[in-house]
Amino acid sequence: MRRLGPLSVAFALSCLGCFNQAPSIHPLFVETVTVPVDGAWLADESDRVTLERCGDHYHLDYRSRECKEDDCAMKFDVRFGRLSGRLFADFTDHGGFPNDGKMNAVGSWPVHAFARVELTRDRLDFSVLDRDWLRGALEQKLLFLKHEATDGDVVLTAPTRDLQRVLTEWANHPDAFGSKTTFRRPGH
Repeated sequence: MRRLGPLSVAFALSCLGCFNQAPSIHPLFVETVTVPVDGAWLADESDRVTLERCGDHYHLDYRSRECKEDDCAMKFDVRFGRLSGRLFADFTDHGGFPNDGKMNAVGSWPVHAFARVELTRDRLDFSVLDRDWLRGALEQKLLFLKHEATDGDVVLTAPTRDLQRVLTEWANHPDAFGSKTTFRRPGH
């Protein structure tokens, strides 16, 4: 397997629930919106994200500059939606779960990870919900959201409507979301 570059690792860690964000067993959106993100996006003029519309969601293919084949590509399904006028993304692993996302033979389950999104014609920014901030806010009872704590980490078990309520309420808090991962259209 090829080595992933630092930005690709950062992006994967920021998008997959089990790494940098508390995974959720429920999606953030029931109804999604179409956004003009189809095509290629670059980070640092080297790492590439390609988004392709597929029904009610998008396929996201992420490849670092070292990635020449599918052996190191990261693939996600992304659903976009709006909460109080602000754009959000809901990421799930794509292709790692046979049988249409149902539990596979090794017991994996597709979880959801959420990001706040800023989109202009030539720029796409993702800021994921910060796992450490969320854990602290839950422990301090600053927010109330159904969850399970396991080995110091949080797994969100709240239904979609409660997830939407909390993300709407905390969408602009400076610590609730991590730093931006920025992608630009090629040539811009």
